[in-house]
Amino acid sequence: MATYLVPQTAEHLCPPPPPQIRDSPSYDERTAITWLGIGTYTVLIVLAIVYYLERTAFVDISFHLFSLITSGTWAIQNFRFGALFTQAVPLLGIHMGLSLHSLALLYSLVFPILYASIFWIVVRVLGQPRLGLLLLGYHVVMVTDTFYWIQSELSQGVAFLILYFAVLFRIDQDPMERSKPVWSMVHPVVLFMLVFFHPLMLFVFGFLWIYFWHTQALDRRLLGISGGAFSSMYLIKHLFFKTPYDTQSMEGMGNLVRFFPHYDEVPTMIAFAGDLIHDYAFLLAGLFILLIWSMAWRKWMILVMVFGSFVGYTLLVNCSYPDDTVKFYRENLHLPLAIFVLTPLILQVLPARPPRAAWLGIGVICLIRLVHIQQAHEPYTARLDWMRQFLQDHPGQKLIVDDRLLPADTLLMTWASPYEFWLLSTLETGQSASVLLTDQPQEFVWAAGMPDQFIAKWGVFPYDHLPGQYFQFRDKVPYQVIGDVQPGR
Repeated sequence: MATYLVPQTAEHLCPPPPPQIRDSPSYDERTAITWLGIGTYTVLIVLAIVYYLERTAFVDISFHLFSLITSGTWAIQNFRFGALFTQAVPLLGIHMGLSLHSLALLYSLVFPILYASIFWIVVRVLGQPRLGLLLLGYHVVMVTDTFYWIQSELSQGVAFLILYFAVLFRIDQDPMERSKPVWSMVHPVVLFMLVFFHPLMLFVFGFLWIYFWHTQALDRRLLGISGGAFSSMYLIKHLFFKTPYDTQSMEGMGNLVRFFPHYDEVPTMIAFAGDLIHDYAFLLAGLFILLIWSMAWRKWMILVMVFGSFVGYTLLVNCSYPDDTVKFYRENLHLPLAIFVLTPLILQVLPARPPRAAWLGIGVICLIRLVHIQQAHEPYTARLDWMRQFLQDHPGQKLIVDDRLLPADTLLMTWASPYEFWLLSTLETGQSASVLLTDQPQEFVWAAGMPDQFIAKWGVFPYDHLPGQYFQFRDKVPYQVIGDVQPGR
């Protein structure tokens, strides 16, 4: 079977290792990738501290933090149980009585720290540096706006999927590991968790499974067990754990027929083409390198696999969400494209013994991408500044505001506005604000008679039911509705 994942050294070649055990990775390569990962994830952790408000006072995370505080337990949505790992830290902080500032900061930090920990396990514990480099590349080559939309279960799932395949490689290298009872007990649990991270995990797992099967990088019997178990788990989820949100998302696949053959006119496709040029130039460069390499070495199956997956997945996502959506959500759905391109680049195209210039080039790419991620903060900082100014212009007021009167390009999304304004106002002024931005203000006219309630899109919360440590409501003024409240609007 192919051994390109773990390049050989002269010491390993003489005497040869037992045929059933693969060679361990080069110390120099492991060290280079380790230091590259330490540097990159350190910068991401620093950015998570600097821009913690842009990341937490923003749509889903503000809602999750609100739910964790008010319920005192997990805030799992749509059966995406993988969020347990990142929610565990702020939830523990709540039970420890940490301040709201500490909770928001910890929530921002837990994501890059989790990814860095998985990277360390893959490279140093499981001894799979190339897979560690794949994980690192996944977190920098395409990530731009999604650095500020942090809760994506798809991104979390991909990180754990790479960890899962690193475990498979370790077991393949040492068959004695496979015979241990812990493997039989843990394996189905891990696969079950992977299946429930996100519906699109099916495509990422499928690509990696087919790639490793074709290249014989992993024992095919092991892959057969893994693939069969994953398919069974996914079928169970599809049959018994359906949610309206996921069902609606999958129904969009029918647009592949609807828009055929005029895919170039789909708004999301047009927007994504701009993203490729402006934000994902290194991804395009990787595709070009793969094209040249595949033709030069006659790797036709790899060529078809990569380009077929890239084009097919792009069409699937863009046609399923044809109306150009906000950049961070669009990017989140496209992130698996990085796996399709980086996997053969790192595991095959990158030489078994890369020269120092190659590591220098990879380091420069990471640095450029980190700068790009930092510069992407501007619309999210501008959004925060708008909210701050709004609070200053309406001190002590409780408002229901027609968001059609507000700058949509700045606000991006408004459904989580009550949670965002609560978090931002409490952290920066010490007094909690209650502001709901909505395109249907007429549905909240009744709020004027509830001066001692916190009103959100999906609930009404009496002040005396909210933990006083995290909610500082000191007024009982009535709500004001601003905008068109005529029925039928």
